[in-house]
Amino acid sequence: MGQVNLLPPDILQGQRYRRLTLTVLLAGAIILALIVVFFLVQVGRLGSVNSNIEAKKQSNAQLQSQIDSLQKYDDLQVQAQQAQSELDAAYAGEVSFSGMLMDLSRVIPSSGRDDRRHNDHHTVDRHDDHRRAGDRVRLVEYLADEARAGPGLGEPLDADDHSEPNGPERLHVHDQR
Repeated sequence: MGQVNLLPPDILQGQRYRRLTLTVLLAGAIILALIVVFFLVQVGRLGSVNSNIEAKKQSNAQLQSQIDSLQKYDDLQVQAQQAQSELDAAYAGEVSFSGMLMDLSRVIPSSGRDDRRHNDHHTVDRHDDHRRAGDRVRLVEYLADEARAGPGLGEPLDADDHSEPNGPERLHVHDQR
């Protein structure tokens, strides 16, 4: 059988409203608690992201200080390249007298023994060796003086027309001192 409710309908309706009000308040409290939990989780994430940003900023600051300390080397490299280009422009028309003297030293024998080795059919005495060596020395001194004087050649070397081809007066150097 069914239950008999002896309460007046107004009281029953009030009880229903109270239950409904409590249910709505409880649902609101649960939703509010979920919002607060979600907010706290997001604040935690934000704090973690902010700490990562600070760590990256510190790392970037360290890298920037390293870059700044190495910048002077980059500046030096730029200056060296500019200086090299200026040197290249300055020496563009220059003759390398040191290279020329080195080439000349490779061609001229260093002693009379070399002459004997290449000229087996001709006997060269010691006096001729000293004369040839003196001629070589005067030639090298002349070329060195010309190298110090500048890029243009000075007075030419003259061969003495009145002497024999291999004689002591074979080569004259004009001294400009």
